Amino acid sequence: MLAWVMKPRAWTLPVAGALVGYVTNLIAIKLLFDPAEPVQVGPIVVQGLFESRQVEVSDEFGNFMAHRVLNPGRLLESLARDGDEGELHSFLRTQLPYPVPKFILSAAVRAIAKAAENPKEYPDLHNYMASALDVESTLAHR
Repeated sequence: MLAWVMKPRAWTLPVAGALVGYVTNLIAIKLLFDPAEPVQVGPIVVQGLFESRQVEVSDEFGNFMAHRVLNPGRLLESLARDGDEGELHSFLRTQLPYPVPKFILSAAVRAIAKAAENPKEYPDLHNYMASALDVESTLAHR
């Protein structure tokens, strides 16, 4: 800003803004991640903010992913996407013996789509998927 006051040019404010932004981001990243291991500085133990709260952060991340992103409803919905033209139908066609009629495969895909749309009607399926996949603890502990 001082450079702009002394010599007003069109490029001085954007360059100064970029420089200030870069330095601010650098300081923020250093505060979050450095030092990774706790370091004793006199009576104070210094550690990066993220590293010192990693267990809390990973638990929250696992909870968020399990309940909002990779929940059973969304996974079932993703499986049944595109109906008879989708990947699940193609997969079933290749894995099941040829004599299984197409309408059986279509019914299976529709049933999965219905289960995805109505979790209250199929709580056992959703509970089984949640416990079998165990997304929350898998993401929290890796």
